[in-house]
Amino acid sequence: RALAVAEERSKMQRDLHDDVAQTLAFLSLKAQRAEQHMDQGRESLTTRDIRDIAQGLRRAYLTVRDLLDVPEARLPQSLHDALGELADSWSHATGLPLKFHGVAGSEPPLSPGVRRHLLQITREALANAGRHARPTTVWLTVERTDEALLLRVRDDGRGFAPGQPWGLGLTGMQERAKLIGAALEIRGEPGKGTEVLVHLPLPR
Repeated sequence: RALAVAEERSKMQRDLHDDVAQTLAFLSLKAQRAEQHMDQGRESLTTRDIRDIAQGLRRAYLTVRDLLDVPEARLPQSLHDALGELADSWSHATGLPLKFHGVAGSEPPLSPGVRRHLLQITREALANAGRHARPTTVWLTVERTDEALLLRVRDDGRGFAPGQPWGLGLTGMQERAKLIGAALEIRGEPGKGTEVLVHLPLPR
């Protein structure tokens, strides 16, 4: 038990150092440069600076939230099991039917970090469906091909208008996908539901 606690603490320290500490150091440098520019009578922050700071803060927030919400020590050993538990808890909490089809028995080997990001993307997609879509049914499917793992969250809700701006939750989903080398696509039309598709290439 002591060894397990020590290993989990060590993993958390590495995550905090590699992600949060480095991000905070980067933001500190940005702030110092802005202060220097102000002293010199120059523009303190450019549009790119503000974008970089926002992305850095978002990345640090996602890392900390993951460490608090889903430590790797508590992650199920398979993505199928993790998504199944999430589907059951979401359906129970919302009272909405969720049809889940996974890849039990044919799941590719995924690192805990990849499983964690896929789980959080799914959690955010389901949260958006529950809060905004007003669906009668939601589908969660995972498929494996020779080249990729495909994860879909689809609902029959009210959809969204083309060009509608993304909120922070959807931006976070996109950033998580980039972190694991996946592509994120969101499809929808007014009155025709929404589909979130994650395309994760698999090593040959």
